[in-house]
Amino acid sequence: MKLFNYGKYVLSVSVFLFSSVAVGDEIENLAVKELLEVSGAKKQYDQMIIIMTENMKEGFYKGFISSIDENQMDQEIDSQKTVIFTNKFDLFVEDFKKYMNEEISWDVMVNEVYSPVYLKHLTEDEINEITSFYKSAVGTKFAGISPLLMQDSSKKFNEIYGSKLNEFAIQSAKKRMEEAITELKSLCNEKC
Repeated sequence: MKLFNYGKYVLSVSVFLFSSVAVGDEIENLAVKELLEVSGAKKQYDQMIIIMTENMKEGFYKGFISSIDENQMDQEIDSQKTVIFTNKFDLFVEDFKKYMNEEISWDVMVNEVYSPVYLKHLTEDEINEITSFYKSAVGTKFAGISPLLMQDSSKKFNEIYGSKLNEFAIQSAKKRMEEAITELKSLCNEKC
């Protein structure tokens, strides 16, 4: 049970690093998408997913270890726990990435999170100017409000996806943890 409380905490903190949602005109969304790609935000998003999974690995591992430390295992079985953990965590990461790609893809993030927030603070013309003339006066404005954009996006993301993502991650982690514990118990029953 410790995993799920810790996992929920890790996921809540990680999700807070994300951003948020609303819907804008398709042309405006394309302008924002172009700006985000030119500014490197897409690469940052991809990197954030990697960082989130690494952060979750620590919580998953701590929960896994705390769940099995109570069981007596011989050395052979004990040495296999790392293999089992790695396998189950890899499956969890696959589950998480699949969920993110299906439910909260980059295009969804652009249309539902970034576009509404950016368009709240900038016009479409300003977005186009920033894309073309990143060091212009408009670029300076953009640089000045970037922290606010991220803050609003994070709040919006948490409002829309935070609990849904937490629920999925907790259920998926629980499933994979139960599988890992079942495998270890099976090994203990065979060897102990």
